[in-house]
Amino acid sequence: MELRSYAWNTAALRTTHAPNLAGRAFKLGNCFAFRVFSRGTNVTVLSGKKAGDVNLSIFAGILAQGSTIKIGFVAQASSYLNYGSALNNGISLLYQSGSNPTLSHTYGPLTASSSNNTIIQPTMSSTVTPSIHSGGVLSVGELVTITQNISLPVGNASSISTSTYFTGIGTFQVYSIASTLGSGVSVAASTPTINNGTSGYPSIVTYGLTGISAVGPTAGRYIIITTVIYLVDNTTNVNGVTATYTSTFSWGANVNVSSTSGTFTVVEPSLNFNLNNSPMGSINGGDNVTFVATLTNPSSTTAFNLNLMDLLTPNWVPVSGSIKINSASLINTTVISGNSSGDSAVN
Repeated sequence: MELRSYAWNTAALRTTHAPNLAGRAFKLGNCFAFRVFSRGTNVTVLSGKKAGDVNLSIFAGILAQGSTIKIGFVAQASSYLNYGSALNNGISLLYQSGSNPTLSHTYGPLTASSSNNTIIQPTMSSTVTPSIHSGGVLSVGELVTITQNISLPVGNASSISTSTYFTGIGTFQVYSIASTLGSGVSVAASTPTINNGTSGYPSIVTYGLTGISAVGPTAGRYIIITTVIYLVDNTTNVNGVTATYTSTFSWGANVNVSSTSGTFTVVEPSLNFNLNNSPMGSINGGDNVTFVATLTNPSSTTAFNLNLMDLLTPNWVPVSGSIKINSASLINTTVISGNSSGDSAVN
């Protein structure tokens, strides 16, 4: 007797009598194609050709010396198996020494098993997208989006979780965390958990899901976990300090199946600021003096929300309409006060 496994668990059976195949973790396909290689041998399919049949039974009345019966059939793996499940198929065979079942001797059962099949396991990929910078640098307050994309095969998992660890000197805070389910995915429950370390800031962020089931086309079998973090404004996150994150993925009893990590270096803007006036020296009361404030950013990162305040000390009165701003690098610049008649300060 010989059993060979092919795609869709197609088996070729070399036998001399009717096997009795239990479906187990397989579901029989609705249609089967049988080819019989034996002269004068009549093969009857007792069960397994109709929708709803859960096993396959075949009866052959005679298998002459030197003859062969080869049966091919298709069985579909259950869509409710747990990811990573190993399964095979087994058959049994009984045969007799003569045509009279009462008088003849019965041999067997002989058994044969196919090679193992394994239900495909889920996988995860991660992307990290800072809102301002690229190249592994961050500024204080900059939002960083960590996207964990979990691809699910058809099947079930008791639990799936992703975790993001924070290490290094720099400290992060969690801005938001959420999950998105594909159209073919259902979960019983989902819970985000933020654990703070000794610094008082998050040391690990975990998103756990339980009772996961995935069905249907590939395009709808996914879970996306989106965690948005930012560098905290404190005395620790200063120029040159490094902060490291590591994202891991676990499911069922399989812990940290895959992980990605990266290190950011904190960068801070550092501006130069000076004020010149013309004319300099002696003037008369009531004379106009032109002041030019120059701001320069020689650092490697952008400065935001610049607010020039109290540009005039006492005894100076702003001249209405005199404020001019000349810089292609200043975006969305607003004169708050000092350019209108009656203003007493320039901002």
